Amino acid sequence: MSAGNFALFPTITADVFGTRSVGRNYPYVFLAYGAGGLAGPMLGGRLGDLGNFPMAFSVCGICCLAGALAIYMVRKPCRDVEAYTEPSSN
Repeated sequence: MSAGNFALFPTITADVFGTRSVGRNYPYVFLAYGAGGLAGPMLGGRLGDLGNFPMAFSVCGICCLAGALAIYMVRKPCRDVEAYTEPSSN
């Protein structure tokens, strides 16, 4: 992944969870990026060292499907206009 993700992830987080919730949700997105950046290459390297590349690709494919399922399960928060109150500037 490129450094452009560090510009895209906050805006995507704001689009999905709303600008008021970016501060609460972006650390989890950043943590997942870091965990995937560490665990993915280590898992692929260990499986590749075993010499069984079909198994290595199968395990990594299953991890990709699990990630896609996790993304599918993210729900947008309720954006009820009636319930939204703007903070007063008084």
